[in-house]
This record gives sequence, C-alpha cells and structure tokens, in this order.
Amino acid sequence: MKKIFTFLFSSCLCFCLSAQNPVAILSAAGGATSASYANLKTAFDSINNGYHTGSITIQITGNVTETATAKLDSSGKTNINSSGTSNYTDILIYPIGKWTISGAIAAGSPLIDLNGSDNVTINGLNNGTDSLIITNTTIASTSGTCTIRYINDASSNKLINTTILGNATMTTTTNGGTIYFATGVSTGNDNNVISKCIVRNNPSTAANFPGKQIYLNGTTTNSLVANSGILIDSCYLVNFKSNGVYSNTGVRDLTISNNHLFSTIALASSAVVFAPIWISNSTAGIGENFSVYKNYIGGSEPYCGGAKMVIPLTSVFQTIYLNVATTATSHINGNVIANMAISTTSSTVNHSFIFINGGKVNCGSTLGNKIGSLTDTADLTMTYTSASATNFNAFGAAGATTSPVFDTLRFENNIFAGFKIYNTNTTGASLRIFDPTGATGIFIIRNNTIGSPYVP
Repeated sequence: MKKIFTFLFSSCLCFCLSAQNPVAILSAAGGATSASYANLKTAFDSINNGYHTGSITIQITGNVTETATAKLDSSGKTNINSSGTSNYTDILIYPIGKWTISGAIAAGSPLIDLNGSDNVTINGLNNGTDSLIITNTTIASTSGTCTIRYINDASSNKLINTTILGNATMTTTTNGGTIYFATGVSTGNDNNVISKCIVRNNPSTAANFPGKQIYLNGTTTNSLVANSGILIDSCYLVNFKSNGVYSNTGVRDLTISNNHLFSTIALASSAVVFAPIWISNSTAGIGENFSVYKNYIGGSEPYCGGAKMVIPLTSVFQTIYLNVATTATSHINGNVIANMAISTTSSTVNHSFIFINGGKVNCGSTLGNKIGSLTDTADLTMTYTSASATNFNAFGAAGATTSPVFDTLRFENNIFAGFKIYNTNTTGASLRIFDPTGATGIFIIRNNTIGSPYVP
C-alpha cells in the first residue's frame, strides 16, 4: 500500500507541475536537459542564457500567458545581463492539445521576437487534435506593434499550421502588422516560410482590424542586407483594413502564392488605399524577382466563396499593386479576383484590380489571371458616389502618377468579365480594361479575354 501511495503522489505532483508550467523544454547536448516554464518568455530566456543547448524541442501543454515580449536571440549571442551564451542548432515548438499563447503586450512591441534566431520551426499542427493559436490582444497603432517579428537576420525559420491573431491598427506606412519582417544587419531576414497559417484579427469591430496582416520592410543599404527568399504560401489572410501582404523597401525575391484573402464581415469605411497584395520597391538590384501566384482575393470564404467582400472607401482600390525595379522580371500569374462589392467617393483615375506602377513585369504570361466571372454579370460591383468623373480599370499601368519607369510589361492570357458599375451622378465612372495613361515603355498585350461568351 505504501508503494502504491508513493506512486500516486508522484504522478499527481508531475501533473500539477505540468498544469502550472505549460511550456516544456526537451534538449540534448552531451547530457539531456529538461525543464518546464510558466511562459514562452522564461523558456526563451533560459535558452538565451545557454541552459538548453543543441537541438531543442518546446512542447506547449496548456494555455500560456505572456506579460512581456518573448525574445529569442541568435545562437552564439552572449546575454549582457547574465553573461550566458546561447548555443542551439535548431528549435521546434509545437502543441500537445489545443492551446493559446496570448498576451496584452505593450504597444510598439511584438509578442514573439525572433531576434536573429535561425532554424526555428513553430508548427501549430492544426490536425484536429493538436492546434496552436498565438495572439497579441493589444489594439494599437504604435509603430512596431505585432504578434510575431523577424529582425536582425532571423533566417531559415518556419511558421506553419498556426493561427496568428492581432490588432495592429497602424497605417500602411508605419512599421508593424500581425506578422512583421523588420530590418537585417548583415544578411537580412532570409529564407523564412509562412505556410498553411490563418492570419487574422482578434475578435473586435471592423474599425480595429489590422491595417496589414503581413508587413515586410527591410534594410535598403544593399541587396545582401535586404530581406530575401521569403515564402508566404497557402495561408488564409482574413479581415484587414488595407493589406493582406504589404512589402515595402528592402525586400527582394518574395513569393506570395496559393493564399486566400477575404473578409468575414463588411469592412469599415476607410480613407487608406485598399490593396490586399501591395509590393512597392523599385530600387535597382533589390526590388526585383517578386512572384504573386495563384492567390484568391475576395468573398467571405476561401476560393472567393460565400458572400461578397464588402469594401467601402473614400480612397483608392488596387487589388494587386506592384511598383518594382526594371533590373529583373517580377510575375503576376494565375490569381483570381472575384466576388467583391466596392464603393468609393474617390475620383482618382488609379482604381484598378491589377495595377503596375513601374518596373519589368509579366502579368499572365505563364498562367492567366482571372478577374470577375464568366457566368455572373455582377460578380464585381463598383459603386461610385462622387460628382467628378473617374474610371475603374481591370488593369492599370501608372495611371496619372509622375514619371513611372517601365522596361517591358507583358499582359497576356488574362480574363476580365462580370463587372457592374453603379453611378449616382451622370458624370460618374467609366470602365477601362487597360489604362496606361502617363506610362511609357514596351507593352505587350495579347490573348486576353474581355467579357463572357456565355452571358448575353
């Protein structure tokens, strides 16, 4: 009886410790080192101090509350406070059960900060049994606010099968977003992967939607320090004010592919440019080799399904926007833009579903883009309420912008159909399929389908 009692007491003690400390670390380097922590910050602090080394596994076994940023330093960095030095080869973080890592982190800070750290994989699994949500519950427009940040050459990291939530409400030109790729030091934040993730707002009103779900703004000093080789693939980017992905200066070799960008409720009226995919970097030798491939934009469900994506604006819509360099070709292929209800009071001439502001771009050359529907005459509706004349473009090249720089723009194999415009004034808006007003360069336009042969 005594042995049985001891066994039961020990089991109970282990269970209690596990319940109190939901972050468990397993590592091996020479000898095994294991421990459990109250949150991810204290676990990362221990790794930064060199207590856990080698190949490290972190299991999330319960809900985790963070009260300050969980910062993971690069391997080999000495902690100035403890004099300990981190020493790891790779880190894997995954849940056992359905859990949330959350915190109301100070405005201007990330919840998780990958500070030069390499070879870190966060796998939320999301297999029906084990899943992970990471959420910064702070609603703030302060620069730097985000849920996960990559900075100081954080490279070769993977964020997969995870739900990431945030309400970083800053404007498009302010640093931050739900996920934020920041500046590098010597190599850039390179070869990172975000795949099969759900990136969306915390539960809140549309007024508090994130301005940008994924924001990239790297170092512009030279191409070696720019962020490069980043892949954003097969994600749901949901409920944003302006951008699902916003790539600013200091970024090159970026691939945005197979993602679904949609809104589950009507957006709040906004004065910012609505551009679900926005790439703006025309610096020679840096702003090049972008690929926007097979994304679905619109609707309230994946594949542009469900109810229409409702977008009320006092500004411009440019669903896919590129302003890139002429030194290497960027590509827009196989994307679907559909199931939207757009309204605006802006009299700009730059309203476009695909808008190229400059650069060397192939649009549809490998696989044509589809804008609208071949069977629904009102798949894309545009309501214009200003008394001034304007136009809506299926495809725009520079519009009225000043001195755009183009090399060659190929516009091939695309489909445009299913538009309907509602004007509230007689001067109103017109529809243009291709508008190169103010643009100079070589334009190759061929094999495009305008309108539907199936709908009278």
